[in-house]
Amino acid sequence: MADLSPDPENVMSESSQYQVVVEDAGPARKRITVTVPSAVVNAQLSNQMATIGGSVNIPGFRKGKIPKAVIEKRFGDAVREETRNELVRDGLREAIESHNLEMLQQPEPTEDSVPEVENGRDFSFTVEMDVVPEFELPDFSTIEIIRPVLEVEAEHIDEEIERQCLRNGKGETLEGDFLPADRLLGRAVCTRKGEDEPFFTNEQTLIVLPDAGERGEILGLMIDDVNAIFADKAVGDAVSFTIDVPEHYEREDIRGKTVSVDYQIHVAERIEPCSLDELVEAYQLPSADVLKEQIQLALEQRRDEEQAIVLRDQAREKVIEQMDVPIPEKLSAAQVSNHLDRVRLGLLERGEDEQTIETQVAEAREDTERMADNGIKLMFLHQRLIKQYNLTVNEQEVNQQIVKLAMQRGVRPDELRANLVQNNQIQQIGTHIVENKAADAMAQQMKIVDMDADEWKKRNEDGAGSGSKKKTTKKKTSKKKTAAKKKSTKKS
Repeated sequence: MADLSPDPENVMSESSQYQVVVEDAGPARKRITVTVPSAVVNAQLSNQMATIGGSVNIPGFRKGKIPKAVIEKRFGDAVREETRNELVRDGLREAIESHNLEMLQQPEPTEDSVPEVENGRDFSFTVEMDVVPEFELPDFSTIEIIRPVLEVEAEHIDEEIERQCLRNGKGETLEGDFLPADRLLGRAVCTRKGEDEPFFTNEQTLIVLPDAGERGEILGLMIDDVNAIFADKAVGDAVSFTIDVPEHYEREDIRGKTVSVDYQIHVAERIEPCSLDELVEAYQLPSADVLKEQIQLALEQRRDEEQAIVLRDQAREKVIEQMDVPIPEKLSAAQVSNHLDRVRLGLLERGEDEQTIETQVAEAREDTERMADNGIKLMFLHQRLIKQYNLTVNEQEVNQQIVKLAMQRGVRPDELRANLVQNNQIQQIGTHIVENKAADAMAQQMKIVDMDADEWKKRNEDGAGSGSKKKTTKKKTSKKKTAAKKKSTKKS
């Protein structure tokens, strides 16, 4: 990458018509001043006049023979505006190409408006923009990452069968006496503190009660002791509580504010698992043994995919820790949203259900400052690796990923695609694929050490594991309650 440090002298190649000065304007931000000599301005104005004169019809004049004074009177303002736009566009392109600048956002004028173009005078304008900064990557071969090794045993198969029985279970309607893992559906009305009118209303807000005493996700944010809020409540009752929104929340209008929520319970249910025979019948298999064989194959495939995810996550985290990169101030809020999309798609790739995904995304929102900085560093890292390894993604790969995610979630591929399109996440699928390719290529250059999965898990729980994300500490619960959280939301 070219040197982006300020140059006190004009930078103008022999073939260039523009004088360009690039200066630092902040962390990873450049101030660009472009000056166009009067001779170039005059030539551009003259060309624009000639183009208009040869294309318009004015009564009393032959086409192409219209005097300049007439064209100036009728079209002078439009000619100067179009000329100014062309000079700005060409001047910026010259500045970006001559200095090898990689834009992170559209340039912003330093003044309220760009100066007007005048015949016989130099034209000059100044803009600022965030750019990809220079940074050094560590030697990947010196970094050690751990691959957890696991053999799929009978107990793993039994646990998966239990989970599938819950996923295919039936919902029992409740009126009250709610317990952890019960599901509530109701109307949520959200109002900013100090205001009377709500800014958000949703008639179908789902709440899955967490373990007793634990925090839970409501409307995409984490709430303390959710069960206490609904203690002694019944269907038809209303509850009120407040939420403190993180400073880097995606919506600017509530970022860092306190929101009051009025929630009325419409429906409540508890999932009762189906039997093993009913599960075999649901999957249209000849016997429970065949079901177990298929589950074992699926778990082994999931294990291999999980290993790849763990390796690339460690690789990313360890490299980011060693990257010394200036952070553009204006990118922080946008990167929170991008990072949350990445978290959401990663969980989707792991086969998690909708409620589990939203809960973990809500937990991720709480560490917004670190998330924003790391998200920006990760974006720079991915851009560098994708360019370095010349990585791409095609439509077939996107379609294959959608089919795979749909199978994991038990929905039709066209249904999942429609959902992704509706939520503006279809492009994120392609981005996710090519970024994973970049992380995989990086991880393969590192020193990979195998470790028993149980030991790996223990190290992570003790906070000693490298490359793992710290999970919210929860009390141990029964498998039934844990799996119930992963039940599909279709019933509600």
